[in-house]
Amino acid sequence: MTVMDNLHRKAFLTRQMVSRAYQYVPAQTRDQHYAAIMGEVLTDSRDRAATLLHFVEQMSRDEVTELREALTGRAPRSKGRRR
Repeated sequence: MTVMDNLHRKAFLTRQMVSRAYQYVPAQTRDQHYAAIMGEVLTDSRDRAATLLHFVEQMSRDEVTELREALTGRAPRSKGRRR
């Protein structure tokens, strides 16, 4: 319970009273959490463009294609993970 309470206090979990106990639920999806971390990295970067470029250079061709499709508003071909 201490861990759950600490995660709630740090806004990683939300909670609601169910009967006489709290029910805890993640405050964000995994994808939302990762996006927030990436945003923090970009915020801390001295050169956002260079950081983004290095990140994209590490991506597979399929991942770059998915990114391009997402940026142009086309639906990605698959939600599966590739590398």
